[in-house]
Amino acid sequence: MKRSIGYMTIALMALLPGLPKPAQAQTEVPQAETSAGPALATLGGTTFLAWKGKNSPGSVWYSTLNGSVWSAQHNFTSETNSAPALAVANSTVYLAFKGQQEPSDGIYMTSWNAATSAFPAPSKPNAPVADTATTAAPALAGNGSTLYLAFTTASNSIMFATYAGGSWSSIANTGFSTNTQMGPALTVYNSTLYLAWVEEGSNQIEYATLPLSGGRWSSANQVAGAQTDVAPALGVFDAPATPPGGLYLAWTTAADQLSYASFNGSSASFNPPVPIPPGPLATSSTPALISFAPASCPVGDVGGADYVFSIFFAATNTDIYFEDLESYQISPCKPSCTGIGCG
Repeated sequence: MKRSIGYMTIALMALLPGLPKPAQAQTEVPQAETSAGPALATLGGTTFLAWKGKNSPGSVWYSTLNGSVWSAQHNFTSETNSAPALAVANSTVYLAFKGQQEPSDGIYMTSWNAATSAFPAPSKPNAPVADTATTAAPALAGNGSTLYLAFTTASNSIMFATYAGGSWSSIANTGFSTNTQMGPALTVYNSTLYLAWVEEGSNQIEYATLPLSGGRWSSANQVAGAQTDVAPALGVFDAPATPPGGLYLAWTTAADQLSYASFNGSSASFNPPVPIPPGPLATSSTPALISFAPASCPVGDVGGADYVFSIFFAATNTDIYFEDLESYQISPCKPSCTGIGCG
């Protein structure tokens, strides 16, 4: 998946961490415009991108990326004033968004099942998830056959629910204290659910964890040096179990640039923030992280596979762009041997 330049350079940086990482190309998603952050998920080699239309409120739009080709764009007639959320569970891509219809601020859901290979009609999902009312964008994460939902309430707390076996659990409090007016972020890493949010007033990013094998939420932990005035993003780089694979947190700085931090399993905390080398474009919205795993070699070549970790963002001109953060190459692609002398 040769979507932008610099893969070999980034692979070299993974081997030589003392070298500075150059700025990467910022690539535009054709005709995708939004006034909020984008949402991403990947299933079966296809990447799903969803966003709110640039007007407020705006329709919920989606497109897919297969290799290097974006599909036609479709929109639901539903309206929202915040970013949507995407996640994969049980071979199904789920989309959630904060509605603008009655009941006010309910969270609406729709899904695409890989077995049917059919997309839903661009219409309003029938009803919101029961007992959900949110003041900001919801968050989704998936693991196996279970889908996880988190959202911010009018009392600045974060509520949580799971979907498995065709039904939702009761909406529950996470058990730790929060004071946030922004949407949370969710992801699953090493059989643990990670939740991140921004504390009101300090703009400090905090996070908590929940072991999926059973147990309770941890207490809230600060991410040192991470402040933002929009919601953060969580993502997992699904490269092999060597650097640079792992859990990442990304956010938009006060200067409308992007930073990110990797999670250190040994210290059970996030490493110091790393500024993403700025390109020509700035953003004031929540970014999104996605792992492309792995890209195959061109037809006729053998060997090789690239794992790529990218960040998507809405530029201040409302267009959606992405750039690559990390790359891991197992081995280089090479032409297959078909002539005399092939052993």
